[in-house]
Amino acid sequence: MSANRNDDYYNPLALSEHLLSWPPSSDVDSRESPMDNSAERESRLPKELQGLGIIELEEDFTGLAPPYDLSIPPNTKIRSGSSCIVYPIRNPDIDTNIDPVDRHFGLRPDPFLACKRVDLDEDGSSNVIKSETLLLKAFKGHWGCTIELRAVYYVPSKSRGTVYLVLAPWLELSLDTFLVYLIGKRSVAETELSNINSWYKEDEFQHWPQFILDCSLFLAGLANEHLTLSGDDSRIRHRDLKPENILLQPGWVPESPDFRIRPYFIDFGLGEYFYGIPARSSHTGTNAYLAPEQRGDNPPNFTTDVWSLGCCFALIEGLLHSGREGVLRIFEIALEGDKEFRDHIKEVNEFLDRLPTQILPDALEVFRTSLRVMVREHMLVELAHRSDALKLQEVWLPMIVKYKDSR
Repeated sequence: MSANRNDDYYNPLALSEHLLSWPPSSDVDSRESPMDNSAERESRLPKELQGLGIIELEEDFTGLAPPYDLSIPPNTKIRSGSSCIVYPIRNPDIDTNIDPVDRHFGLRPDPFLACKRVDLDEDGSSNVIKSETLLLKAFKGHWGCTIELRAVYYVPSKSRGTVYLVLAPWLELSLDTFLVYLIGKRSVAETELSNINSWYKEDEFQHWPQFILDCSLFLAGLANEHLTLSGDDSRIRHRDLKPENILLQPGWVPESPDFRIRPYFIDFGLGEYFYGIPARSSHTGTNAYLAPEQRGDNPPNFTTDVWSLGCCFALIEGLLHSGREGVLRIFEIALEGDKEFRDHIKEVNEFLDRLPTQILPDALEVFRTSLRVMVREHMLVELAHRSDALKLQEVWLPMIVKYKDSR
C-alpha cells in the first residue's frame, strides 16, 4: 500500500468516500493462493459449501496442507468457541519473505497465523462456514479492521468432515480480555497479561479516539452500498458484535509518534447479507448485547449492530469517565450475572452522565462528552430513534476531526 493510503487510514481529515468503499483489486494481495488451485475431482464437500474455492484434502490428512501446517503445535494456546477451536500456526511468509510489511499498519508479519477448525455437524455449521468464507473474501483489505482469509481446507470423514480456515493475523488479546483484566473479574493468561502490560498505562487514554474511529469506520463499511455480491441491496450485518469479537493489536504507526490500538473484528459466522438466510437461525447473537427489539428471537435489522457496538463504546466510556472503577460500574450495572445491556440503559446513562472522576486533557474531555452524546442519543436508544451506520457517520466524523484539530 502506498504511503498516501497508509496516511489516509489514520488521518480522519483525509477521509473521503473512497475510504467507505472496498479497495480496488490492486490493493489486495494478488500472490497465487491455494484457494484458486482446487483439483477437479468428485467432491465430498457438503453441497452448501461447494463453489467457494475450498480446497479438499484426503481423509488421511496428517496436518500438512502446503504452504501451511494445520496441526496444533504442542503447548499452544487454544481458543474455544461454540462450534470451533482457534489456535496459532506458523506463518510461511516469514520464511518466504512474501508481503514483508503489513499493508495497513507498517508492521512486519507476525510469526503466526490463526487456524480456525470447525467440525461440521447437522446444526447449521456448514452455513456458518459459508457465511464467514463469503464475507471474509469480500472484506479482504478492508481498512485493516477484519481478519484476512488466507485459505480454506476441507477434510472428509465418515461424518460430515472438518473445515480449516487459515486467517491472518493471530491475535491473543480481545477487548473483553482487556476490560476483564481492568476490573479483576477473571484471571488472564500470562501472554495476554504481557501484551497488556506492554502498552497499558492508567493515565494514558489518547489512543481510544482513534479506536472509536476505526470501529465506526468498520460499521459504516458494512452498510456501504458498494459492497455487493449482486445487483441488489446487500448491506451486511455482523449480528454478534461484542467485546469478545473485537481483537486488539497495539503498535506504533509508521513514521509517526502516535501509538494505536488497532481493532480486528472477528467471527462472521452469524453474518449475513440483508437478503440472505441467517447462517444459524437457532442462534441470534449474544443476549447481553442484543437490541431491545430482538426479544423473542425477532430478526436483526440495519441498526442492531449499531446497538451492539454502542454497548462496547459504553464500556470504553466508563474507562474515560472514571478509569477502572468506571468500567467496573458499567459491568455491575449492565452485565453482571445474567444481566443484559438493554434492560439497564437508564442506569448506564445516569452513571455516565455524572461528573467524571477521571481528569483528562481538554481535547480528550471534549471528545468524551461528544462520545457520550453519540452513544446516548444515537446508539443505545429504541429502534425508532436509533441511527443506522451511515447516519452515525455524520455524528462521529466531525467529532473525530474536532478532536484531531484541538490536540
